[in-house]
Amino acid sequence: MTIAFLFSLAWLAVPASAGDYPPWIEGTTWVVKTIYRDSRQGDEDPEHGGSSSAWSSPIYWTYRVKRVKPIQGGKSYLIQVVDKTASRANGASLIVDHFDAAQDGQEVMALTSIKLYEPVAGEITTQSHVFTSPGEDPAPVTGDESIIPFDFPVMPLIEGSSDGPETKRVKLYTISEGAETLTFARDIEQTEYVNKPLGSFVDGELKTYFDGKGFPVEGLKMVELHRNFDGTRIKQIWTSGYPWYLYSERPDRRPWLWEVQGLSGSQTPQLAPPSVENGSAAPPEAIPTPAPKHGG
Repeated sequence: MTIAFLFSLAWLAVPASAGDYPPWIEGTTWVVKTIYRDSRQGDEDPEHGGSSSAWSSPIYWTYRVKRVKPIQGGKSYLIQVVDKTASRANGASLIVDHFDAAQDGQEVMALTSIKLYEPVAGEITTQSHVFTSPGEDPAPVTGDESIIPFDFPVMPLIEGSSDGPETKRVKLYTISEGAETLTFARDIEQTEYVNKPLGSFVDGELKTYFDGKGFPVEGLKMVELHRNFDGTRIKQIWTSGYPWYLYSERPDRRPWLWEVQGLSGSQTPQLAPPSVENGSAAPPEAIPTPAPKHGG
């Protein structure tokens, strides 16, 4: 994969910070609750002749930092993902590296590779994907290869005080995939916001969910990954002190951060107890189900 970079004026006007990264240590564990849209329903917008959107029952994915090891200029994190209820054989091993980028030497964090485990015809198959390597230039990752959520932006994200103005930063990653004689453009534009009103970025019902979980509603870092080659937009909401995004949405799924254990430092987020006991799923009304807008 070849990665080139183009910078917008907005990016240049807001330099990267010294770094606000997920507070991972070995053993840090979190659960992501995810629902999926049934694509067989066709056009979800009734105004365009379709039926109401159909969403699956939630799946709870457990992410655990299995290993942290030093690498030149930073650290490498191995994060393993399994179904919390053990009812599915899907799994993943993510490698997230914290290193200095090749182009400008800036400290970055990126998902550099992943191994996916998928059940096929009664057997477990594996797929491996390498996105970049420490010391090279990073790029955002958008994952369509699995039902496990692993979309990941390039960090650090934009900084700003909670009482400051709404600020935006844009960075275009020009990505080529394929063999030397046949390549495909896979450009991704990463847009970041700080102090943007929550309701103007995602569904307004999320504030109720955030309040119920004790999540902050100010100083949030909002990220949109826009794939230029197919128009897909992926939105995420991050904040300091948490190991994963608080919420994400993309055309085919909605993941929420649901439970957190074993963070570094003294500011361990206090989340409401998860409504999952002995493998039972929480009722659908426990989380908001945003009404999808036509066109995803």
